[in-house]
Amino acid sequence: MTTELKDNGGDLRSPINGQLRGLFVLSQNYASGELPSFSYFGPRRIQIEADELFRTAPNLYFADFYCMGGHKHYVIVVMTKPGSTADNFCRLHLVPLDSKNNPFFYSSNGKMYSLNAEYFEVEVFYTENLNITELQARKQAIMTTVEPVGQGHSTPGGKQKGRCCSICNV
Repeated sequence: MTTELKDNGGDLRSPINGQLRGLFVLSQNYASGELPSFSYFGPRRIQIEADELFRTAPNLYFADFYCMGGHKHYVIVVMTKPGSTADNFCRLHLVPLDSKNNPFFYSSNGKMYSLNAEYFEVEVFYTENLNITELQARKQAIMTTVEPVGQGHSTPGGKQKGRCCSICNV
């Protein structure tokens, strides 16, 4: 899988829009520990060991936060390879996070889990290419088929902050 340029989905003013290349990875729900039976991104799901992602791109940055309606929010976190162009960009424009102690997610037994999943979902923007065939051969990636739902793409032009949301309008 090769990285793609980040589109303008999410917060309209996110500094990574149109600036970084990456792949989106969704963390698991903390409450159940399970992935949903559907996907917003198409009919194929690839589960990749979190340890492999952290091995190659251990630097973590907060990038984006936007409203999904009600009290639910989306958080985008960026993972970068130390010293890479993406890492240098993030160091200048984003807030660094500790991979072991942050308010959004944690890693355990090769999986990433969202903290406070009833309030937000965490997407990780991973800035390195992934060789899925190699990861599958090493048993660090599993491909399955799931039911696609939704648009299958981000909202063109991004998402406005919720005008009535007390969290977005800090």
